[in-house]
Amino acid sequence: MRAGSMLAQMVKESAVKMREGLQGDIQITGLKAREYVHEVNQAHRRPAIVRWVSVGLVAAAAIFASGVWFGPCFH
Repeated sequence: MRAGSMLAQMVKESAVKMREGLQGDIQITGLKAREYVHEVNQAHRRPAIVRWVSVGLVAAAAIFASGVWFGPCFH
């Protein structure tokens, strides 16, 4: 009986330690997953920024060129 109760106590302690270890692993995995999602979002955001900057520069050049071209016509 005594050996059985000691064994049961050891099994309970082992289960608690395993549960704590698993919870720690789950938290670490969640943090890594959040980091990966953030990196993917950053990777997808860069091309959009480059695209809009390019569109803005082309539009600015077009407006400037039209001003240079139309300027003498209205002067």
